[in-house]
Amino acid sequence: MAVDTTLALQYSVASTFIVGLVSLAGMVTISLNDKLLKKVIKYSISFAVGALLGAAFLHLLPHLLEKGNYSINSGLLVIYGFIFMYIVEKMTDLYHSHSNHDLEKHDHVKNRTKQIPVLISIGDGIHNFIDGLIIGGIYLVSIPAGIAVSISTFLHEIPMELADYALLIKSGLSKKKALIINFIVAMTAVLGAITAIYLSTLVPNIHKILLAIGVGNFTYIASSVLIPELFKENDYGTSVIHLLWIIIGIAIMIALIPLH
Repeated sequence: MAVDTTLALQYSVASTFIVGLVSLAGMVTISLNDKLLKKVIKYSISFAVGALLGAAFLHLLPHLLEKGNYSINSGLLVIYGFIFMYIVEKMTDLYHSHSNHDLEKHDHVKNRTKQIPVLISIGDGIHNFIDGLIIGGIYLVSIPAGIAVSISTFLHEIPMELADYALLIKSGLSKKKALIINFIVAMTAVLGAITAIYLSTLVPNIHKILLAIGVGNFTYIASSVLIPELFKENDYGTSVIHLLWIIIGIAIMIALIPLH
């Protein structure tokens, strides 16, 4: 294994904690008007697409391919990672849809409303835990690659965390409570990173499994979750700007390659 376990643990915990801080992005929205906030969210999505694709194919995949370790099993793990993220995102979407349904149809039922933050937290907690596993897995192989993956994770969490924060506020929580819940749930990424490092002492080559799953995970989020949001934009000029932000995201991941 290329990186000392203790060092990988330190970097993993620090990185996932910093990624978790994006859950407090809701505080920033207080000082922004709606028009500016929509622009920030809109372009952060295209930026995240580029960063995720760059992290998957320029940082995760090369380490999976090195020394001829790639096999049919590795390919299957990438596919499993893609499908698993579909399941996780579907669960999260069901939680969010259920929450919206409750807000629209059952505002007068207090018990329903109280369940909404719990439903949102379950879906997001699973998602964040998986992010932590992947970050921990790549840090076991390369510190620079781990930093690159952490950056891409941070970027794709921005629009997602802002949406969750807004939904928690809509459910009736105060801004303070919504921020606290969002932050606590985001910290499950730290737990995921610690779990990955711990498993590395028990399961041989666990980092390879996490790398393959990470490629499928990031590819799924970029292509199936974020890019469809960009297709909602019909203005040609804005679409060109989105493309530029995608390229910038990829460029940042390219710039981090020499550090390996």
